Amino acid sequence: MQQAEVLVNIFKTRLTPHFPFVVLPAHVSVAQLRYEKPFLFLAVLAAASFDDMPVQRQLGHLLKQAVNERILASGTLTFEVLQGLLVYLAWSHYHTRPRLYSQYLQLAVSIVIDLRLDREPIAARKTYAGGHRNHLTESAQPSRSADEQRAAAGCFYLSSTIANLLQKLNTIPYTDYMAECCLSLATRAEAPTDKYLYYMVRLQHIMESIDFMTSQQQNQPMVDDEAATNAAIYAVQAELGALRASLPFELSESSKFQPILCVF
Repeated sequence: MQQAEVLVNIFKTRLTPHFPFVVLPAHVSVAQLRYEKPFLFLAVLAAASFDDMPVQRQLGHLLKQAVNERILASGTLTFEVLQGLLVYLAWSHYHTRPRLYSQYLQLAVSIVIDLRLDREPIAARKTYAGGHRNHLTESAQPSRSADEQRAAAGCFYLSSTIANLLQKLNTIPYTDYMAECCLSLATRAEAPTDKYLYYMVRLQHIMESIDFMTSQQQNQPMVDDEAATNAAIYAVQAELGALRASLPFELSESSKFQPILCVF
């Protein structure tokens, strides 16, 4: 248990700042985490044991077994499983079968969709004046828990990043509700890293626009419209400039934004 405490602390202090979409509460002990969220606990240990490759491989194997046996066989796709998958995917080990990563990512996306974390929660049902039809009305403000909001944003972030890298379709699109959730997290500031989420997600969405613009150029090589191309480039530069100007923290605080924002 002592080694587990060391690894959990490494996850909190060294890994979470770089992927702040799964946050372990300070008041939750290692024993409590192991008892209440065993799958997430295993994923955290696997991610944080990067200095001991044999141990990390063993923990990674146990995590895969948990996915195959406890989750896929029993169909137990809980929110805890989503958090564990996000941790495992964010700090992914070397995969001898790259398709396995995509399968786990799509499993995470399916949990987000099944739990409806990617959309506003239904607040109430209202009846039309005639009384014959029910109309679903949705909450104007996010009412998800902070953990749920972080996880949904993290799933988009990973899915979008991999989609751009592999030139595939992102299966969980960016929405205004997602941005609203991230802003809500920044306002509440339950975790120190919550202030970064909105800007990480916005920046990744801009990267999607750049990727789409590039793919359009590649798919239509005979189209030579320099004015349209320059306008699109200027629009992206303006959006990046506006994002940079709106940062409520210095770029030196976070290395996540420097490589891209400093280029434009």
